[in-house]
Amino acid sequence: THNLQMLLFAASMDGQGAIAMQAGKDLSVLNGNSLFQLLTLLRFGRFDEILQVTERPEADYPAGVWDFSQGYALLKTGETAFAQAHLARLSSIAETTEARFRFDPASLLLSVMKEILQGEIEWNEGNLRRAIRTFERAVEFEDALGYDEPEPLPFAARHWLGAALLEAERYRDAEQVYREE
Repeated sequence: THNLQMLLFAASMDGQGAIAMQAGKDLSVLNGNSLFQLLTLLRFGRFDEILQVTERPEADYPAGVWDFSQGYALLKTGETAFAQAHLARLSSIAETTEARFRFDPASLLLSVMKEILQGEIEWNEGNLRRAIRTFERAVEFEDALGYDEPEPLPFAARHWLGAALLEAERYRDAEQVYREE
């Protein structure tokens, strides 16, 4: 599984969607849950495919990933109310779970995802300033993660923050965020 996770992460960072998504599917089969598949589909904007993964895992971390990806996909397909419902469940898990994912508390990883989804909802509602603050919190949670190889998420919170800063015409701030990433 480690080799598949490395492949998924490297291919994701290099924009090789087909390779990354196949690695995510293979990991889902090996691990018995859809978390890597969903994270990779989200990374490449495959929202319709995310919505086809209808079985919510039982364990806290995979269930939180499922809620994050489902909520994100629903938001991107125009279902804001359902996205907010998934955000509420994700927030609850992030606040209460005792689970760990490899070296980190699952609550920390789920908090990164919670802030990304919250920021996207705020941006979608036209509150770019609040979205930027929320993405900044996502970056803070992500920066609190310990070193892990491969990284547990095939995307970076700074990508959302940088995009929002560009939208706000804060070009120097966006450049700094992207350089830090």
